[in-house]
Amino acid sequence: MLTLDVHSTHLSWDFLLWGIEHKIIIFCLPPYTRILQPMDVGLFGPLKHYYTSLLQEQREHLGHGAGIQNADFYSLFMQAQALALTKSNIQKAFAASGMWPFDRQQV
Repeated sequence: MLTLDVHSTHLSWDFLLWGIEHKIIIFCLPPYTRILQPMDVGLFGPLKHYYTSLLQEQREHLGHGAGIQNADFYSLFMQAQALALTKSNIQKAFAASGMWPFDRQQV
């Protein structure tokens, strides 16, 4: 199963058909629904923070005038992902959204 929001850049008929062909359930969350988007609540912020920090470190190492190569993106992103998408952060994201454990006050 693949969970995503319904932003136009994330969804197309070709993509939906590809998912069906590969037996992937594509679950679309309604837009602007904080409770249903724990990733936005607690994971993408830290991911952006760590990626930006690693990118800045890379630029300082290479010199401010040097550009980042496309090949560097994947390496930096994977490092940022390992730092941000931890079990603890995932659990905190679901708790902050009120999804798990379920919190009626959050909902």
